[in-house]
Amino acid sequence: MRIEQLIHLIGVVKYKSLTKASQKLFITPQALHISLRRMEEELNCSILQKEHDGFVLTEEGKIFYQSAAKILDEYNSAVQELEYIRYNRKKDLEGVLYIYANMVFKRKFLQNVVKIFQNKYPRVQLLFFESDTVTTYMKFNEAEQSDIAKIGFLQVPTINNKINKNWTDTNNYQFTPLFNAEFYACANPKMNFANKESIKKLLEYPVTLYAANEKSIISTKKDFANPLILLLSEQGEIKIHSAVNSMEIWAHTIENNNCIGFINNFLADNNEEVIKNLQLIQIKEPLKTTMGFISPKKNNKLIDAFIKETKFYISCSQFNY
Repeated sequence: MRIEQLIHLIGVVKYKSLTKASQKLFITPQALHISLRRMEEELNCSILQKEHDGFVLTEEGKIFYQSAAKILDEYNSAVQELEYIRYNRKKDLEGVLYIYANMVFKRKFLQNVVKIFQNKYPRVQLLFFESDTVTTYMKFNEAEQSDIAKIGFLQVPTINNKINKNWTDTNNYQFTPLFNAEFYACANPKMNFANKESIKKLLEYPVTLYAANEKSIISTKKDFANPLILLLSEQGEIKIHSAVNSMEIWAHTIENNNCIGFINNFLADNNEEVIKNLQLIQIKEPLKTTMGFISPKKNNKLIDAFIKETKFYISCSQFNY
């Protein structure tokens, strides 16, 4: 039995769906089904069973699942320890790394990466700057300081299932994809939306934007705009109610006005507390983005190490088992 099969099992148990788990694992549902079937054949018992609300563990599956989670935990700890030893055999990295990121994503995602990174590289100083996607991109067009490395956490629009490469300056920068995501709509429950709505219906109402500045909500062919604005503008005219840089204010505005908002499923699926009073609405025409890092094209060991650590963290914690 392979480690990947244990990851596959944990993914299906979490999402109760082959389709959704396969999307998170970046494999096909057919490949995921074959992996689980072979696991059951090797164990000579049924681990999962299909019920009306999705896949659930059998009694034998519950016993095996507990052991599988422990095995993966020990495996990831061992890999991290080996990585630590490997890195420390090399000359310690040192320097300053500027990180531009939305503070919610810092708290939900990058914060844990930073803790691990600083344990490995105590001579590297990491400085965070709160920044929406557009501001981050603008910072990369400022004059560089030779002794400071910088990296930015971005959402890049995905159109027709392809990353919009025109959205970033690929001549001077490189974009490193980390994971894919899409948006839910949010509204006051009293507005009586269906659980799944079309963009056309949603855009009948004004939109409150989170993590956006005034420049980023202008969408023209010459302007660099907020990725959500670009995706929405493909579907129709957008009426802006407000643009704020506090998620709490964003949620409060939606809750108390006849307007809607959009939230990345990465945050919504992690049970973001501030949206507990809002209705989450699936969108019939998915608005997809790719989350990742923008960094200068020239080689930098400090940036390379941070990206490598981030990718490793994602592989270890994808399903929060």
